[in-house]
Amino acid sequence: MNSLRSPSLQKDNSNYKYMQTNKDKELSVTKERILKSSKLGSVHPFHAPLSELDQTQNHGQTERLKGVYNGLTTSKELLHVLSHVEQRETTCLSLFSSIKTELDRLCNQVSKLINEHRYNHSDLDLLLKKFEEEKMSWKIKEQDNIHTAITSVAWELKIEKKLRNQTERLNKKLGRELADTKTSLSKVVKELEDEKKAREILEQVCEELARGLGEDRAEVEELKRQSAKICEEVEMERKMLQLADAMREERVQMKLSDAKYQFEEKNAVVDKLRNEFEGYFRSKKGHEQGGDLHNFETINELERRLRETLPSTHHYQDKEKADGEVLTKEENGDKDDSADSDLHSIELNMVDNGKSYQWCTALQNDPIFSVSD
Repeated sequence: MNSLRSPSLQKDNSNYKYMQTNKDKELSVTKERILKSSKLGSVHPFHAPLSELDQTQNHGQTERLKGVYNGLTTSKELLHVLSHVEQRETTCLSLFSSIKTELDRLCNQVSKLINEHRYNHSDLDLLLKKFEEEKMSWKIKEQDNIHTAITSVAWELKIEKKLRNQTERLNKKLGRELADTKTSLSKVVKELEDEKKAREILEQVCEELARGLGEDRAEVEELKRQSAKICEEVEMERKMLQLADAMREERVQMKLSDAKYQFEEKNAVVDKLRNEFEGYFRSKKGHEQGGDLHNFETINELERRLRETLPSTHHYQDKEKADGEVLTKEENGDKDDSADSDLHSIELNMVDNGKSYQWCTALQNDPIFSVSD
C-alpha cells in the first residue's frame, strides 16, 4: 500500500510545487502590473482597480479548481489501483473509504467554491454598482469639465471676435491714414520738386549775379577810391573851416577887447566929468537966487563940452553896426558866429544906453537942472 501511494503522493507533491510556482509567478506578474499601473497610470481611472479585482478572483478560483482537479486525479488513480486489486476485500474497503473521504473533501470544496462564488458574485455586483456610480459621477464631472471648457472656448471665441472686429476697424483706420499719408506724401514730393526747381533757378540767378558782381568789382573799387579821396577833401575842408572859425573867434575877441577898452576909457572920462559937475554944483549951490541967466549959460556950456568930449550913443551904435556888417561879410554867411557878434554888439549898446540913461537921470534929479527947466 505504501508502494502504491508513493507515486500519487509524488504527483501530489509535484502538482503542489507546480501550483506554488504558478502562484508565485502570478503574484509577481500582478505585482509588476500594479507597479506599472501605479507608476504610469491607466487610461481610464476605473479600469485598473477592476482588473486587479478580477485577477485576484480568477486566481482564487483557479487554485480551488486545481485542488478539485488534483482530488479527481487522485480518485482516478485510486480507482485504477482498485481495478487491479479487486481480489482483496480489505484493500478495497480501505480504498473505497479513502475514495469516499476524497470525494467528501471534493464535495466540500465544491460547496465552498459555490458559496464563495455566490459571495464573490454579490461582491462583484456591489463593485459593479459602485463602478457605475463612480462612472456616472465621472461622466458628470467630465460633462461639467466639457461644459466649462466649451464656455471658456466660447468666451475666448467671443473675445477673439471682438479683437478681430477691433483689428478690422484699426486696419480700416490705418488704411485711411495710409491713403492720407500717400496723398500728403505726393503733395510733399510735388512741393519738393517745385522747391528744387526754384532753387535751381535761384542758383542760376545767383551765378549770374556773381558774374555781374565780378564785372562790377572794378567799378566798386574805383568808387571806393573816389569816395576815399572825397572824404580826404572833406576832412581838409573841415580842418580849414575849423581854422577859419578859430581865426574869426580870435578876431571877434580882439574887437571886443578893443571895444571894451574904449568903453572903459569913456566911462572913466564920464566919471571924471560927473565928479567935476557934482563939485561944481555943490560950490554953486549957495548962489541959487542970483542970476538965472548966468546958470543957463553955464549949463549950455557944459552940454557943449560933453558933446565934444563924449560922443553920442547914436554915433557909437552906428559904429558898432558898421563893425557888425564887416564881420558878417568876413564870415561868408556863417550864421552862428554872426549871431554871436550881434549879441556882443547888443550887449555893448545896452551898456552904453544904460550909462547914458543913468547920466540923464542924474542930471534930471539935480536941483539946478530942475530949476532951469
